[in-house]
Amino acid sequence: QGEDIKIVGSNDKNDSCLCTKSTTYQIKRVETSNSVFLIPPSHSNEFKISTKCDHYYELTPTIGKVEMISELLQSTQYKGKDYEINIPSDKLITRTQLDNDIIASEIEINNALDKLLVIEINGYLRSISKPIVKEKTRLLLDTIIENDWDISNINE
Repeated sequence: QGEDIKIVGSNDKNDSCLCTKSTTYQIKRVETSNSVFLIPPSHSNEFKISTKCDHYYELTPTIGKVEMISELLQSTQYKGKDYEINIPSDKLITRTQLDNDIIASEIEINNALDKLLVIEINGYLRSISKPIVKEKTRLLLDTIIENDWDISNINE
């Protein structure tokens, strides 16, 4: 069974990529001095040239362009419940929107989201501000110490 792929491009015509679940490939049109003729199957001894091709597309593995994720999520960063009223709703993006806009494989996008501490709130992707991460980590550690919990028994 085949794998899902997506072809993503930007306004720059030289920046189209084919993305599989795990890898991103740059698509490059290559001209060839040799002509390739496409001939459909025939049941007789006669063949008719269907078309002539003087180029092909070359796929080269490349690194996905995940650096844009941070920029896209910056204006909607989660800073706590009290700040939610200030979040512009037209700037909120879903995972589907991100997958369509970012030139990268699914795994590359997932790794970037993990690294940037992105969570999903009400169906929208949101990065968590560093002060919130520090506050919640401190609260978690204080709770573990207060209750004398064995840290090895705590699951993510």
